[in-house]
Amino acid sequence: MVSSRFVAASLCVLLAGVVSGIPLLGREQPNPQDKHSTNPFHKSVAKADFKFQDLNFLQLTDVHSWLSGHAHEAKDEAGYPDVLAFVQHLQSMAWKEGKDLFLFNSGDIVDGTGLSDATQVRGVLITPIIQQMPFTALTSGNHELYHNSTVNNLAASGFVDFWGGHYLTANIFNATTGERVGSPYTIVTGKMGKKLLVMGFLYNMQNSCEAVKVQPVAEALQMPWFGEAMAKAAEIEVDAIVVLVHMDAKDPLVSTIKTQIRAKDPKASIVFLAGHTHIRDFQIMDSRSVSMESGKYLDTVGFVSCSLPATDSAGMDCENEFVTPHVATFMKLTHTDKTTFETPGSKKMRSDISVLRSKLGLDEVIGCSPATFYPFANFSSPHSMWALYLRAVLPAVLYPDNPVAVFVAGTGALRYKLYKGEVHLDDTYTVSPFKDIYYVTHVAGQVLAQIIEALLKRETNMLTERTSDAEKWSEYEEPWVASIDPKALKAGVIYDLLYVEFDGETVGEVYEKVTGQAMSAAPFRSADVDSRNIWEKFVRTEWPCDSM
Repeated sequence: MVSSRFVAASLCVLLAGVVSGIPLLGREQPNPQDKHSTNPFHKSVAKADFKFQDLNFLQLTDVHSWLSGHAHEAKDEAGYPDVLAFVQHLQSMAWKEGKDLFLFNSGDIVDGTGLSDATQVRGVLITPIIQQMPFTALTSGNHELYHNSTVNNLAASGFVDFWGGHYLTANIFNATTGERVGSPYTIVTGKMGKKLLVMGFLYNMQNSCEAVKVQPVAEALQMPWFGEAMAKAAEIEVDAIVVLVHMDAKDPLVSTIKTQIRAKDPKASIVFLAGHTHIRDFQIMDSRSVSMESGKYLDTVGFVSCSLPATDSAGMDCENEFVTPHVATFMKLTHTDKTTFETPGSKKMRSDISVLRSKLGLDEVIGCSPATFYPFANFSSPHSMWALYLRAVLPAVLYPDNPVAVFVAGTGALRYKLYKGEVHLDDTYTVSPFKDIYYVTHVAGQVLAQIIEALLKRETNMLTERTSDAEKWSEYEEPWVASIDPKALKAGVIYDLLYVEFDGETVGEVYEKVTGQAMSAAPFRSADVDSRNIWEKFVRTEWPCDSM
């Protein structure tokens, strides 16, 4: 059942916390708090020292271009350069003990901040920075595959080739050439001699751009490469199999992969490094396989260490730690201080990021927010970003003085908090990075009511959602929202139904189901407003700092 709460029709009422005005439909849920305090998926931060065993892995996933870290949070919040220094120090520590330490990336490098999204081609300026991180192997996320230009740039810029066969995309193909975007697998040998078979898969994505074709995982596992990979692994007696999966570790496809590996090698030691759901999660799958997923937006560095089975009947013994990226924490774990923590590599990367931020103007102060707004806060809260968007931002910028405008949206569109105080240009990207065009169609009130009710009853489809953020679904659980309660619509009125481009397919499907006819829609103010710059326009106009 979909329940509803009615919230204010103006920003001043929102901030006062008054529940009144034209109804907006959504679901009452608890307020999210600090990203590391209440999320049930988050686990404890690391202990004073890591224990290096036979197999040692670090993971980053779903960074979404948050290379600068979280500027509005703790002063010693770490960025990509600090993670680089952390990794380099840890690897030196492991090597001194005669152990290997491998670093992996499970995908989604773009869509999240202005570093990747302020350019016409997403990610074109950050790939050289990402190449400075010593990843053993990487796989692709869904966000690399939404735009033809992004896909083409990964190849044309040399990003895929840079990794020397270690960019692993077993089920992602160039739709024109039929060639795989990356490699299906690789075999790596660490500095201390540990040998790994590494594979990479994306979930069965159904809404990629035209430039690629995503092969179902089950089909990919029946291709000749898989048998070849397993045969090579057996021939050289790899110590373990690492599977980079941009999907929930609980996805049935993970079990499918594990089953196929077990069919070839029943006693293989397997580590799945998952992504996509934006959580911290560690699971013991069976006596010789584990899975780990390490958060989102550079809020986590994941670590898993395993001892290999001593006998044929024994299992792996694994330990897991999640490190919240703070420079002080990194120094403690690597036994360094302010004079010894930085490395030549981290200094160069820090400089490169600073130059890029300046070039893109991301630190420009464009206004001042009167409060902190959360994308998953309940609608009755004065801190609800969706209430702010639907009741203040859209009416002020997209359709001022339009009493018949109605907006519907999938709630994966708003991505991150907007903090009280100074708003930088980059904050408009972290809130809404996608730059979707708005569309409009004209619908009679009685029909629109049915469309909205159908949308609000839809269950989320993780194969086509832009986000599979488990933090969202645990705290908010509302896949769709509307700017008005359908009960408030008037039967004799023709309304302007607006939505963003990404949601068009779903809105069109529901429209056709309700009316029996295909929906006709047109771009709305596409020349000057999109789903990212609408926030910039609103903040610059409505929130001048001198008004605070």
